[in-house]
Amino acid sequence: MLRTNVVMRGILHSHNRRADGVFAYKVIHLSRAAPLQSGLAKTLSCPMDNSLELPTSLRTPIGGSLRGSLGDAVRGPADGAVWKTAAAAVPVSDPHVPDWTNLNLPDAWPDELFASPLKAWRLIARTLGKRRRVQVPDDMPGRELLPKYILQEFHSLPNGNYSKRLTHGYITGFDRLMLGRMRRARTHIVESLRGCDAVLDVGCGGGRTAGMLKANGASDVWGMDPSPYLLQHAARAFPDVHFVQGIAEKTYFADARFDGIAACFLLHEIPPAYIERAFSEFHRILRPGGLLAICEPSPIQLQLSPWRLLRRDGVLGWYFWLLARMVHEPFVDAWHKRNAQQMLATAGFEIVEESHEMPVRHILARRIA
Repeated sequence: MLRTNVVMRGILHSHNRRADGVFAYKVIHLSRAAPLQSGLAKTLSCPMDNSLELPTSLRTPIGGSLRGSLGDAVRGPADGAVWKTAAAAVPVSDPHVPDWTNLNLPDAWPDELFASPLKAWRLIARTLGKRRRVQVPDDMPGRELLPKYILQEFHSLPNGNYSKRLTHGYITGFDRLMLGRMRRARTHIVESLRGCDAVLDVGCGGGRTAGMLKANGASDVWGMDPSPYLLQHAARAFPDVHFVQGIAEKTYFADARFDGIAACFLLHEIPPAYIERAFSEFHRILRPGGLLAICEPSPIQLQLSPWRLLRRDGVLGWYFWLLARMVHEPFVDAWHKRNAQQMLATAGFEIVEESHEMPVRHILARRIA
């Protein structure tokens, strides 16, 4: 069998995406079961869900190029042929950072309603009515990478996190609904990750946690979120942070890339099976000894009666009991029923500390394996 060099170049950013959402990998100097002429070029296509199966060491999602290690297998999506590589590996590059500030994102249906005051009543009706599946514009960047569980109207927000105007209001409105408790929670995360230089904020939303990490000394701060609308607001508010589109269970960063990871109000919005994948992914991209700072809603406001919370925490306890039942959180009960410590241990983490402060729960874990 002929073995020669393999080079793959992934064109995976919005400016070069094909109309059908498929990305092209140009593979030069292939080798397979039957000998091929040196210099032969072949183009493989794969969607963002990695139908072109690459070993972890070969994956680079957004821009950049790479070479495979000796004997690594690359399986093509069309005929299932396995191609063998015979070149030395080079580091996987970081994901491409789009120019979010100037990117022209498409209007979602709530944005179109805002253009007509006569139709604005539909937003109110949608907020008070039955929750529906999110409708993502066909030409929205990253549409093909969104798993189905994300397409929920979380927090009873019409069309969830996928519109221009409603997401902007949500960023500030959420903090007000939380009565300033989110700033305390973010401060706790920043203190937990103090000393970490390279930090990833997963599920960064409007970028406030990432911005605080940057302002408090971390020099290499990244924020990741599946919503380009939230990322655009985040990039405009915190231009010194690198914001990229992605999901917790598939970040596309290199192994051992970060000293710390922040996950603020993220995990209760993910089904349990995907949380396990996310923890495994966090373990992969953290350096040995790296820290994972988790902040989630406390289970107390869902487990205790309003009268016990009123006696325990006063009006504040009753308020968060009510708020927890007013917003749409389809996976929060499943999150509270799982043993987070056990899931983290299975993924290779040890618990450094855990604390509860109405209405949040903090977990700090360290990668040990």
